[in-house]
Amino acid sequence: MSTVTAELHPAVSPSLSALLRPYSPQWTPDELRDLVTRVGASFSGPLLDLVRFASPQRWWARLALTEEVELWLLSWLPGRRTEPHDHGGASGAFTMVLGSLSETYRYPARAGRAPHARHRLGDRLRRGPRAPGVEHRAGEGGRRARVLPAAGADPGVRELAGHSRPHPATAARAVAGRTALGAGRTVSRIDHVLTEARASLSRVLPSEAAALQADGALVVDLRPVHNRAAEGEIPGSVPIERIVLEWRLDPHGDHRIDGVTEDTVVVVVCNEGYSSSLAARDLRALGLHRATDLVGGFRAWHAAGLPVREGPTKAVT
Repeated sequence: MSTVTAELHPAVSPSLSALLRPYSPQWTPDELRDLVTRVGASFSGPLLDLVRFASPQRWWARLALTEEVELWLLSWLPGRRTEPHDHGGASGAFTMVLGSLSETYRYPARAGRAPHARHRLGDRLRRGPRAPGVEHRAGEGGRRARVLPAAGADPGVRELAGHSRPHPATAARAVAGRTALGAGRTVSRIDHVLTEARASLSRVLPSEAAALQADGALVVDLRPVHNRAAEGEIPGSVPIERIVLEWRLDPHGDHRIDGVTEDTVVVVVCNEGYSSSLAARDLRALGLHRATDLVGGFRAWHAAGLPVREGPTKAVT
């Protein structure tokens, strides 16, 4: 048997190559389920760092591509969904790494399934070859990682009229030497800066942020006022304008807000968990050694079903 030649996303390379076994003609549904289970368990941190919650369409990034299999990370915001579509006879599997996902089958008897299904954190499912015409609709928040054998999916996955964007299995391959990050993005210097910043952080999931807040942590919201007005805010959070953040949270500064010390636990929140990582890094440089940020930002908090208050609250300036 020959070894696998794979295009790997930098978030999971080179470690993911160990999970891609030597070449064989086709993965079985059980093997695909085992693969996404191992990837979800082994790479949960990098996947949560990578994911975006984009609106109004689903977001995606290809994690791996070999001659026989493709691995994707997908996300939806609550209320978002795909149009009914089939998978052209391809086998596949998926696991949930955050939130939940609902599926509705247009022809449940033909699929041999119940008309509706709800999948939650940690669920893992396999799909045998699904005949063309067995259509389903997926959506409603959370994220899923899905594996599709390239040989079965590339020519056969058909998008029905009205699909909001092409299915990832039909997307063009990445340009040689560049890695697709989803929605046409490629690796840039800021991706490396972000990785370096996060190396110093113990980033928290929405449920962990809620627990820290209940124990007295300061949740700082960096989002612009128009986002807070449109989407709401985390109850108890303190909006602070990014331009004055370091001055308001310097534990030794004359302009700090009341109660901030070097031991204060600070959880920084932005829209999707990107600028918050850079801000948390800067706060740690000021001496706030327990500063961190929220994985996925406010939109991950919302997707997790946690409480939201109406905004906008007047920001600290």
